[in-house]
Amino acid sequence: MSQALTFIDLFCGCGGFTLGMERADFRCLAAIDFNKEAVATFKANCPEDILALNEDLSAFRPREAGCTTWSRFRRRHCWRSPVPRI
Repeated sequence: MSQALTFIDLFCGCGGFTLGMERADFRCLAAIDFNKEAVATFKANCPEDILALNEDLSAFRPREAGCTTWSRFRRRHCWRSPVPRI
């Protein structure tokens, strides 16, 4: 069995996109939204192993989040996923 393709849900809202992608056998590595109520709802709707952050992407810098926050994310090697050629 091959490893599941992975994605990051930007502007995740309540998690509808993530749930749909997971039903299609993709795996969400992280989700980000600036709305704290949306992130709380996302956490209630989606698996606990997804890193869900309440951050403004226009001002967010991953290194500022700290090593502990991103260590689990970095270990998953999301940058090694091949980009399909069209």
